[in-house]
Amino acid sequence: MIKKFNLLFVTMFRVGYFKYAPGTLSSLITCIIFWFFSASADIIEVKRYGEVSNVWVPINIFDLGTMVYLYFFLILLFFYSLYAIKNVFENFESNDPKEIVIDEFFGQLIPLSVIYYYFTIYLKYYAEMKVAHNMSIKREVFSFIGNDIYDTYAFYIIIAFMLFRAFDILKPFPINYIDKKIKNNFGIMLDDLIAGIFAAIIIAIPMIIFS
Repeated sequence: MIKKFNLLFVTMFRVGYFKYAPGTLSSLITCIIFWFFSASADIIEVKRYGEVSNVWVPINIFDLGTMVYLYFFLILLFFYSLYAIKNVFENFESNDPKEIVIDEFFGQLIPLSVIYYYFTIYLKYYAEMKVAHNMSIKREVFSFIGNDIYDTYAFYIIIAFMLFRAFDILKPFPINYIDKKIKNNFGIMLDDLIAGIFAAIIIAIPMIIFS
């Protein structure tokens, strides 16, 4: 029973068995899930001179406690992924089975997490400036794709998807070294994590410049 569940888990509930580009599909699904949970309106409370003002923002801002629990859950999920891959590894003929796509899920989450963190920090700052100076979000340089920050948020998510897939497919050093030399459950996860880190570094550059 546990092995059957682990097979479903590491293949992201059979996404890995998709005939064409299962890794790309799993990354795309990860981005869609990320958008679904984060791209919804929220209210930020800003205290100024003893008064509390509510500021509408277009991105869901999780509180610190929720973020801690969420990241703790993802860490546990990562270690369970290592166990699950090892548990079902003998079911596949390849040393890096294309059917195992849980690594793409975690790798894709890295640049997405950077995007969310940066937007969260920015929007909290924006909320404070709006209360202090009645600043409009449409005037912000940060929202440089049209006038809607949703468009900018979606733009970064698309770029994160494209960058991660590029690094995962092209495998520059040290991703190619890990892919060839570490033929176990940790190696399967590690090369995608580094691809995600590379994508996160590149996607952070325009965020810093345009803010």
